[in-house]
Amino acid sequence: MPAYVTSPFKPVPALLIAGIPYYVSGSFDDKSAPTQGFVISDSSVTTTGTLTYMTTQGNVPLVGDLITVVGTSNDSGHFNVTNASILTVSAGVDASGVQNGVVTVTFTKTSGTVASGTADAGQVIIPRSEIGEALVNNTATVPVAVPSTQLMANQSKTVNATVRFTGSPTTATAYLQGSIFDIDSEYEDIGVITNSGSPGTGPTLEVADSAYRFYRVRYANVTGGVNNKVVAKITC
Repeated sequence: MPAYVTSPFKPVPALLIAGIPYYVSGSFDDKSAPTQGFVISDSSVTTTGTLTYMTTQGNVPLVGDLITVVGTSNDSGHFNVTNASILTVSAGVDASGVQNGVVTVTFTKTSGTVASGTADAGQVIIPRSEIGEALVNNTATVPVAVPSTQLMANQSKTVNATVRFTGSPTTATAYLQGSIFDIDSEYEDIGVITNSGSPGTGPTLEVADSAYRFYRVRYANVTGGVNNKVVAKITC
């Protein structure tokens, strides 16, 4: 998602639907099926395992996606892992340069040595994962709007914001902000989430009895870390 746009030509804020998270930073592909395939071969040098599989469903995975493998037998079955983080990805191509469905990934496993390209069998599944975007200090996200169904003076509601930092910034703070009007200068901080560290489920901030019409997340105090990214979603 782009940062908050101050120009009057900015897009209309997305309308929140109760119970459905809206990603104001990062994204999640909920339209594609999990990647699945069958194992062709594997190899390892100490704790780094290399596994090649033929895709039967889904897309080529990304670095950081979580792979689960069952049914292999090489190295006493130590290639069988659950939610191991993918370290590298290489997609095979045919003579014309078109991907042929063969994918090679590496991940961390129990220490052992297996010769390169040793045939094996088994199954692979890699669920879709959230994709972070660059974490930029002193920026605010696009806003979301909460619908009003009645003309009442007090239309309070509960709003949740979940923020996950990756890249392990030394410090980082995310502020949930609210405003009656979608005007940059009128947003104010109504909650705070501090650095939640490496990839994983980030903390959720709940703000109850909130009567604002528009919400966004503001990032500040970002220092340190490498390749810092963030995923943030708002739910009502």
